[in-house]
Amino acid sequence: MKNLPNAKKNLFADGFLLGMFYRKQALKYLFEQGNPESIKILIDAVDRGQKDKKAIVRYLSGLTKPDVVKAMVEDWVQHRQPWLTDIAVGKALTYGTRGELPLDEETGMVVAGFASRPNMAERVSIYGKRVLHEKPPFMIRFTLKIGWASCLEPHPRIANDVIGLLNDEDKGVQEGAWDYIGSLPNRPDLNSILVDAWIRLGSERIGTLVQEPRLPAEPDKVALVQLLRGDVAGYHRLNDTSGRYLAGALSMATADMRRRINSVILDAKDAALAESYRQAVATGAEGADSKQVIQSLMAAGNEDGLVEATRTMTLGEVLPLCKHWAQTGHRPSNPKYTAIVERAVKALQSMPDKLDVEPAAALPKGLDDLFDCWQRKPLTDLDAVDPFQRAGALFVGWQKGTVNEATLNQKAASSDWPERLIAHLAGCAGTQQKDHVSWINMVVGLDADLLAEPIQCGPEDIQTSEDLRDRLSKIKGILSQRNWALCEMLCTFRSLYGGQIVVGDDDSADRADAVRFDEEQVAVDDLDF
Repeated sequence: MKNLPNAKKNLFADGFLLGMFYRKQALKYLFEQGNPESIKILIDAVDRGQKDKKAIVRYLSGLTKPDVVKAMVEDWVQHRQPWLTDIAVGKALTYGTRGELPLDEETGMVVAGFASRPNMAERVSIYGKRVLHEKPPFMIRFTLKIGWASCLEPHPRIANDVIGLLNDEDKGVQEGAWDYIGSLPNRPDLNSILVDAWIRLGSERIGTLVQEPRLPAEPDKVALVQLLRGDVAGYHRLNDTSGRYLAGALSMATADMRRRINSVILDAKDAALAESYRQAVATGAEGADSKQVIQSLMAAGNEDGLVEATRTMTLGEVLPLCKHWAQTGHRPSNPKYTAIVERAVKALQSMPDKLDVEPAAALPKGLDDLFDCWQRKPLTDLDAVDPFQRAGALFVGWQKGTVNEATLNQKAASSDWPERLIAHLAGCAGTQQKDHVSWINMVVGLDADLLAEPIQCGPEDIQTSEDLRDRLSKIKGILSQRNWALCEMLCTFRSLYGGQIVVGDDDSADRADAVRFDEEQVAVDDLDF
């Protein structure tokens, strides 16, 4: 074999006997040359699938001369052959050509993989120092992989990047990330990052770290951490009387975190904590549970808080509270609230113990329910000749809210009983109690309508409920007695939160829940009365 071009050609000689002979001669010649040019020819032969490639790989693996190692590394950097990666990088680290290794992520992570091999840590560290000095994009991942987490600055940006590598595909990177997270100083700005990660990833390992405790900078996150730790006293140090921080904690918490917080609040039986939770629910905080409010207030014995919670409830939701006060004898400390509770309990106790309602028989074939018929075929002519058509239009308009109180009062005095029947059904103030159609309110399920009524309302609504209560008081029968008691309880709590607000000469309001608006905050067009 006289020269490199012939050797390169003969590496792929054909024929069983001659071909084998020429290939062996070519390999022998190239192995003996051992220079950069021959090394590149051999690498190219393996890339092209030369028949003796295993022998070539063994030869390349044994090279130690810096110049040929450099040639091998240069070829790998240019072509990135997978089969050559481990050989080229290992030789570069071992025989002093580390400067030939580029600072890219693929190379860096291969280098990092050598850190755990015998006698290689110091050699990898030289490349690692280049990485730390020049700070390429893969620096954090590389640093974690070689176990240098302590070299990374405890900074929120870096902490966020490291958290993003906790589930990296490389186990070494994962372990390094956990080492970094665990070694972070207990500092509010860093703790905030950890709390965010706990919520986002749902990681109990991060949760355990946070609950040491590591208190974040933001008060709502502090509330979250303290309550998840069960540290009620720690939460109270926030002085969160408005429940604002608790509302923020509930909004950011996961479903499991909310369940844990709810359990802590319920088990604590702490009146101030229960009140903060009520305030949080009142703000409409996402994840806040109105039922939990009642349970926690009851558990804490916060009767004043229970009364205040009725503001945003319906009568049906208030009824169990009235039963609670009747059965336990517990009363609020506020005299005004006590009077409300006593009045409601008295109304509750006046209700009949048992009310039997027989289901109506099925209509005979060919007959149709008049109200169902009106709803299927809505009528609109309030001045129709047929009184039943007028009554149907009145009923449909009342249901849709298109008929006002004045029209209902006018129809309440109609000479045709179908119109007066609808006026009674609507609870119109202009109806006469001795009218024979007043029976309608004893069979239409008025109790269901009452139970759905909200406590907080406007002046017109409270007047309507008081008028209905007064009318029911004049009707005999068990059902009317029950409906009167429900309406009396509705009026009782509405007297606390419903109705008008009186403003004094000094611009003060007679109710604590009044909200003041300046003239510039309200446009004239918004005042629609």
